[in-house]
Amino acid sequence: MRKVILIAFILSAHIGFSQSVPKLVEFAEAHFEAHQYLEAIEYYEKIVSIDKQNIESRYKLAICYQQTLQYDKAEVAFVALGNRPDHPFRARSLYYYATLRMHDSAYEEADSVYNVLISMPDASPELIDLSRNHKEGCLLAIRQKKIDRGFKVDVLEGINSKFHDFGAVVNPGNLHLVFATTRNLPGEQFEGSQYDGLLPDLAAYEHRRNNRWVYAGGDQNFENINTHWAEGSGSFTADGKKFYFSSCLGEAASDCSIYVSYLEKDKWTKPVVLNEYVNEPGSENKHPYITSSGDTLFFSSDRPGGAGGADIWMSLTGAYAESWSPAINLGKVINSSENEITPYYSEVFSCLVFASDGHVGYGGYDLYAAKGQSFFEPHVYNLGAPFNSTWDDTYFNISDSVGFLTTNRLDGKILDLFSFQVSDEKLFLSLLISGESLIDARIMSNLRDTRSIDIVTLRVEDYQGYELYEAVNFEKPKPDLIVEKQMGARPKKVYNPEAIADGTGTQNGTQGAGSRRTGGGSYLPSGAGGRASLGFSGGRSEPSRDQSFEKILFDFGMAVLRPQAKAALNSMVEQVSIDDISKISLFGFADNLGGEEYNMELCKKRGEAVKTYLTTLGVPAEKVFVYPRGELTPEGDSDHWFKRILRRRVEVQIETNTPVSLLSASTYILRKPNDLIEIARQLGYESDALIAWNGHPKKPLQKGSTIRVYEPAPNPPNMANFITEENLFEFLHKVELNAPPLEVFRD
Repeated sequence: MRKVILIAFILSAHIGFSQSVPKLVEFAEAHFEAHQYLEAIEYYEKIVSIDKQNIESRYKLAICYQQTLQYDKAEVAFVALGNRPDHPFRARSLYYYATLRMHDSAYEEADSVYNVLISMPDASPELIDLSRNHKEGCLLAIRQKKIDRGFKVDVLEGINSKFHDFGAVVNPGNLHLVFATTRNLPGEQFEGSQYDGLLPDLAAYEHRRNNRWVYAGGDQNFENINTHWAEGSGSFTADGKKFYFSSCLGEAASDCSIYVSYLEKDKWTKPVVLNEYVNEPGSENKHPYITSSGDTLFFSSDRPGGAGGADIWMSLTGAYAESWSPAINLGKVINSSENEITPYYSEVFSCLVFASDGHVGYGGYDLYAAKGQSFFEPHVYNLGAPFNSTWDDTYFNISDSVGFLTTNRLDGKILDLFSFQVSDEKLFLSLLISGESLIDARIMSNLRDTRSIDIVTLRVEDYQGYELYEAVNFEKPKPDLIVEKQMGARPKKVYNPEAIADGTGTQNGTQGAGSRRTGGGSYLPSGAGGRASLGFSGGRSEPSRDQSFEKILFDFGMAVLRPQAKAALNSMVEQVSIDDISKISLFGFADNLGGEEYNMELCKKRGEAVKTYLTTLGVPAEKVFVYPRGELTPEGDSDHWFKRILRRRVEVQIETNTPVSLLSASTYILRKPNDLIEIARQLGYESDALIAWNGHPKKPLQKGSTIRVYEPAPNPPNMANFITEENLFEFLHKVELNAPPLEVFRD
């Protein structure tokens, strides 16, 4: 509940006193971290009125405006921050400003902003990739205005209210329409703190004659499911006897977990929370979609180990009711560095439909379809108009002959239910993602992943007559990045790259490729260059506060650190100030040999072994967290002993208070027994350096052993002797090694 009286009292006690700012910041931060954006606004507005130089508070105030749908205020705040040089929130402010301009269909302006953002030296690689995607989205949206593909979506008449209505699904047991809504329903509902209004509850409506919808308050209502907190939409099994949904505690509708309720004697039972493999502690877990048979659960979660933001995950049921297996991330083709939410899986077409704000799109959340032989190597298609708009389009779902989606395209604020007709789901989805995908090479070159493309046919001639809105004219600097520029019949706001500070257009140069010996005797390369060598994953990362380090590999069935593993961990701790470390996440994996329970315990032991060693290096134990993940065999992927060697591992994710750049090694697998002196000779490395990189192992290395290298080999590895981690899949296509499935090679 909003503490209006308390807020008024606190604010009145601090008005006009600059010494009150730290206390106001403390209150504002507490509300901001709890996603209580309306309350946070009142504090941040007072802070920036007192201290106009408090850039962080100005940035967070802009975020609060955006999160509470006050887009006009958000635009003004973001552009002011974008025009202000030399602060850490500038690039992200420009990004948010451009995305808001896309909402208003101002594609020319948004395109020019993204174009400048891509060239900014202080923009993170993730932000540059997102800007490239959205830049492509601007061009797609311009062309989309000319196309009518024959599909139609309509407002679901008679059901929407002046409040948020979202996530429509049909209950197969009684054909009621079930969705979440912030309208006032029977029962107790608390007031939310993100938007004005109540927290959402689940509602069921029955379709009557004359296209009337009537609230279904009798049997199978949700009185046993709804709480005074926030309930989100969900999905039913095909028999209508199980309902999976999310419930979120607190005024900000955060702390979300996935629950299941059973239909017994025409009543929904008290919900049961799913296990921690689905509901990762400390993470937001929501948007569940259950397959018709009830054996596979798709959902979104922002847990550690994902691509960034909220990702789509999948879990399989075990031998017992609700005994869900460790969740599997659906990979970086489907998941982006932003958010992927509201999954729907079409079993008749073997296609995953989801919403994302990180792929090439028209603005806000767009709907995408992932179709392929594997979730990890699919083609990803933007569904295009009319399913996508410049606003948020989510919750795609098909129930027999009708489909639903949720969007705020009518006013940019309130979520409404839309519907569309589906005569045959398989044919409908096939037509929806059919069409050529021919894109000008100049445009395609900006896409990092060419599998994530719009399905609307794109031809070079369609761009004739359109500017690409490249920023030009660097001669006369101007004070602001946003300027008025005449385009056609009316002035447009366009980003002016001349306002970028001079002398910052290049990254730090790469130093020599030689080796230097560190205090720990580990012969680390002195160069600061990135990962530029084909077939070589090692190198120095871009500065970041959250990044992956090397994979720590283990022997079969073992949880004892190899010398190479200790050398890798020594290297990581040498490169980072221990005081700067905020969190280290360790994700333990196993291969597919052995029982599920045994492998899960083995994963935990491997993570604990890494944690124990890190504490001996001075890392506080309370900063290190172990997450056992179980067997690592992606669905549809083949099994091979080389792959199993790389799956027995712990992945290290390190979070720091300030951006750091980490040097990581690449992994080579030995195809024949060898020793480090001979390997150094074959690959052209200094033997002392190679021995130091691998922790001075004393015994000869057997077939299937791995070595760590910090630099591309001066002599290219002969595939007869070595397999790099990067060319493994190429090797398996070219060479048939039919090793028995249970053959094990130990290091």
